[in-house]
Amino acid sequence: MYRYCGFDFASLTRPPTQAAAKSNGLAIASMVLGIRWLMGIGSLLAVVFGQLALNQIKLADPPQGGRGMAIAGLVLGYIGLGVLLATFAT
Repeated sequence: MYRYCGFDFASLTRPPTQAAAKSNGLAIASMVLGIRWLMGIGSLLAVVFGQLALNQIKLADPPQGGRGMAIAGLVLGYIGLGVLLATFAT
């Protein structure tokens, strides 16, 4: 306690902060492969890795980050597969 006014400055300590959730490795791989679609193989792998990453993130006991990256990888992978199919369809 502060001796002049009686206020306890020890009560002003900050609560412990939580560490940031680590990103899922498959989510990162999905986004990278979606960006660099590698002649269609990367797009297919981006979709597979993105779906696996979303499943792992949903079931993770300590929370994992990377849901946005997994969704971005899925979207880019599906766009890449669509472009690939449109190219072969013509």
